[in-house]
Amino acid sequence: MGDSIVEKINAGLSGATHMLLLLSATSVQKPWVRREFSSTLMRQLSSNSVRVLPVLLESCEVPAILSDIRYADFRNHDDTAYEQISHAIVQVEVNDAAGC
Repeated sequence: MGDSIVEKINAGLSGATHMLLLLSATSVQKPWVRREFSSTLMRQLSSNSVRVLPVLLESCEVPAILSDIRYADFRNHDDTAYEQISHAIVQVEVNDAAGC
């Protein structure tokens, strides 16, 4: 028998240091996306061991819990969003190295 997909997802999420949360009109409605995000957000809140980086792919209702987190905006398909993600990851790594 094969491995459980739920166990594989859980293992991937538990070992992640960063999570890109892809936001679209469809994804914000999907139960699995909400579950994965909720699980990761709880890890971030309890141990600060993972960073959530929202990525807005199209106009949609952004979950209220994300309202204070800066997101990368890919709606215009320009390089700015790539720079936003890169900056967020580098900033996190610099803060982690400094003990912030």
